[in-house]
Amino acid sequence: MIRSSAGQLEEFKKTIIWLDVLDELESWLSDIHSMLENHEVKLSHRELDRLGGNAEAFHRFEHILDYMINSIEIEQEDMKAKREEEQLKRETENGR
Repeated sequence: MIRSSAGQLEEFKKTIIWLDVLDELESWLSDIHSMLENHEVKLSHRELDRLGGNAEAFHRFEHILDYMINSIEIEQEDMKAKREEEQLKRETENGR
């Protein structure tokens, strides 16, 4: 359940806090890429998988606000369609 409005999330995306979070994620991602590209460091398959998973998680988190906004918009569209369907049903029943 998302308690924020789409507008609130859009505003939060512009805040210094969110920009700092994204900057930190980019720093972590850069560190991961450096580790993967550094051929002097020997990594096990398990470590490589973990680093790859972390990189994927960072990319997903970077877009979490957009996913939340999209969910809100879909829910609003569904509610609107349901109201319209109920209104049409009432009008049809009253027209008989």
